[in-house]
Amino acid sequence: MEVRTSDCLDACEQSNVVVVHCSGGKPHWFGFVLSDAALDDLEGWLAAGGPGAAPVPDTLDLHRLTPPRQR
Repeated sequence: MEVRTSDCLDACEQSNVVVVHCSGGKPHWFGFVLSDAALDDLEGWLAAGGPGAAPVPDTLDLHRLTPPRQR
């Protein structure tokens, strides 16, 4: 799995923003990923296979956001 950083995703008011995008799938956007608990949930979901392989945990689902271009 590859991790990239970006200067701006046009969602600064909801930082820290994480976008998970797997080949062939649609991106999953999460905002306010600031706590260790949120990062742990994200890491656990990705370790379980992430999009298409494992359901998004309820606690991480609370962090979902609409991509800026779709608002």
